[in-house]
Amino acid sequence: MSAWFTILLVFGLPLLVLQLGKTIKVIHFIGPVVLSYLVGLALGNLTGPWPTVLLQNDIASLVVPLAIPLLMFHSQPRSWLRVAGRSLLSFGLCAVAVVLAICLAYVALGYQLPEGKVMGAMLSGVYTGGTPNLISIGAVLDAKPETITTLIVMDTVLCGAYLLFLITIAHKVLGLVLPNPTLQATETSEQTVDVRSLPKDMSFGLLLAILCVLIGLLVSFVFTGAWFSEAYVLSGLTLCALLLGMHRRVASLRGTEVLGDYLILVFCVSAGIISDFSAILQQDTNVFWFCLMVVVGTIVIHLLLCRAFSIDVHTFMITSTAALFGPAFIGLVAYRLGNRQLLASGLTTGAIGYAIAFFVGMLVHGILEVIR
Repeated sequence: MSAWFTILLVFGLPLLVLQLGKTIKVIHFIGPVVLSYLVGLALGNLTGPWPTVLLQNDIASLVVPLAIPLLMFHSQPRSWLRVAGRSLLSFGLCAVAVVLAICLAYVALGYQLPEGKVMGAMLSGVYTGGTPNLISIGAVLDAKPETITTLIVMDTVLCGAYLLFLITIAHKVLGLVLPNPTLQATETSEQTVDVRSLPKDMSFGLLLAILCVLIGLLVSFVFTGAWFSEAYVLSGLTLCALLLGMHRRVASLRGTEVLGDYLILVFCVSAGIISDFSAILQQDTNVFWFCLMVVVGTIVIHLLLCRAFSIDVHTFMITSTAALFGPAFIGLVAYRLGNRQLLASGLTTGAIGYAIAFFVGMLVHGILEVIR
């Protein structure tokens, strides 16, 4: 396939996926991330050949660093201290649970996997800050495309089952272990979105994201002498995005998260195309058991810690959702619980997760290096 056709396809398919997801329920249910991977996987394994270097080195190296700041501009670090103390504590306990669960699963099984340390780091990213962090951590640690695809599929299956539990019988079951909620009312204010300002805001947000990437490149050059050391580039741009997000003008930009999500889908299509489906099928079944141990371990350890700190069942559920699923599912769980007071704390802790997940992933990788 020609380079220009590949670029048009990789950047065009996510737009089609997002548009169809608005009207076709099945596509909306599957989710744009998984569907983009599956479409890319089908194209890569049924057609071709494709320009692998363009997809893996050029497009991926462009869209991921740009997507991270766009997704983080709304993290609003200033608001972190205003979150209800119990919610912030519960989210912190969940992050601790993620790290402990991964370490235990790695000692029990993960050390046998060829990329066990990398998988552990990526899983810590996705279970504190969502799929974008899984992808960025995988990029830094040179994870194989098949490994990234496999973990996303495993995450979709396992967390899909947990989400079903959360919106059905979780409140009654977990209520046997945790106390009933005693949340204080949270003041909220509705803001009117001026649709006409979206193109301007998105363009300004993209310029700021480019600025973050340039600063990340400068950080890489200062510390390593090389312009593109991924760990330093992503660390630098993440800190830059956090600082910019503290400015009200930046935090109020409309559409930057949508643009960031779109760029992540572009990466998903390109990663799917260069993934070898036969290699995915040949993945050790221990990968599934490793992921299952991490998910179940995280939930159980978080539950026990919340029990020890007398955190109520609603706070546990909303912060568990914020960590394992991200802000997108906060509204659904809060609605099912009939407690809209959870929205503010859930969205804020989810934003905190986006901001810290990359660093948690790097920490976990370092810990696993020491363990074995």
